[in-house]
Amino acid sequence: MRLDISDRIKIGHMVVAGEKITRLSEYAQAQKLPLIIISASGGARMQEGVEALMQMAKTTLAIQRFLKNGLFISVCANPTMGGTTASFMMQGDVIVAHPQAHIGFSGKRVVKQTLGQPFDTNVQKSETLHSQGWLDLLVSRKDLKTQLIDLLNLHVKNEVTLKPIVLASNQLPLDASPWKSVQKARDSRRFKASDILAACFENLISFSANNRCLPSSLISCIGLFNDLPVTILAHQKDILNGQSGMLLPSDYRRVVRAIKQAEKFKRPIITLIDTPGADPSMASELKGQASAISESLAAFANAKVCVITIILSEGGSGGALAMGIGDALLMLEHAYYSIISPEGYASILLRDASKAKQVAQSMKITAKELKTMQIVDAIILEQSYEDIIRQIKSYLNHYLSTLMAYDSQTLAKKRYEKYRNIARSDAKHLIDQGGLDLVA
Repeated sequence: MRLDISDRIKIGHMVVAGEKITRLSEYAQAQKLPLIIISASGGARMQEGVEALMQMAKTTLAIQRFLKNGLFISVCANPTMGGTTASFMMQGDVIVAHPQAHIGFSGKRVVKQTLGQPFDTNVQKSETLHSQGWLDLLVSRKDLKTQLIDLLNLHVKNEVTLKPIVLASNQLPLDASPWKSVQKARDSRRFKASDILAACFENLISFSANNRCLPSSLISCIGLFNDLPVTILAHQKDILNGQSGMLLPSDYRRVVRAIKQAEKFKRPIITLIDTPGADPSMASELKGQASAISESLAAFANAKVCVITIILSEGGSGGALAMGIGDALLMLEHAYYSIISPEGYASILLRDASKAKQVAQSMKITAKELKTMQIVDAIILEQSYEDIIRQIKSYLNHYLSTLMAYDSQTLAKKRYEKYRNIARSDAKHLIDQGGLDLVA
């Protein structure tokens, strides 16, 4: 069902618009149809008083009722302002906007005359809001129909059954220098997450905030793996394009949103890790970087769908773990996964970052070491790029077919046990020896 409120209701009654939106959402819910609303509105009409204000409440209640089971795609045209933005239009499962659309709550004149402050209207441009994680997609008017069809197709409940395959026994790689793995993982010529996406998935729709405002290091998208709809989250590290692989608080907001949508539409989540760590800048600290990472961890921990993580190259500390809690952890042969970079480790413990190569030997950061520690479930050997892609597809098929057979409660139990048992015997030994005091 589609409602376009940009023409007939643009200068009409907000009371009438609110009633139409409510009726439409009720009809879509009864008929089990997706709902698309395209809006170009300045907001509620002041002349209609509190009754117009109450339409924000009415439409919110109606949309929230519909959202329990239905797909709602909101399309913000130019402008989408005031009560329209602050109610139903920002509640979509997928929020789309036209490029250069003016989207926000308060108008420039209102701010100037009530607060006596200047107001830069560029903060209300769709590109700015997209870069901050408030919008999912920027789509031009001419491309809108095609994009909406693609979105609808990816949200159709396809009954896809992946056939379990028998994997060859996962051989441990030959011993390699940990420092050599670190150097290979950091090599700018090494394949990137975007290469893996293109090779392993089809019909991708990207929600990534790569526009003129900010080259995001997060890839957030939905697509098909062997005809199965999946959600993919990945670090994109491409220094030439300004992508450091380090995520911002706004990126983690987008990650949490993607997890919630995956849960609602029962899509498995696949994460591809390649990051030196979370963004450590002062700007990120002021925006609550630690809190954003914590919320991402909690969202993955509570995910009601299966999560498969692949460490492609760098697995740096909390920035990697923030997208790394899951039900199966795969790691490429020359990737590394560490609590801190070898340089940081050396600078703190030895007060000399130049000794990074030396300390890497004892940090236990390689795929082989982590497999032995039962942190990593399987290692993807790096014989050739084609063979890497073949192995990734095989492992994804195997783990998806296995994990999707579990209900959400069983998944949660197994996920808890997986992490509960990491280093459990070592901790028990220390406790038994009186090395740890359990009383604070």
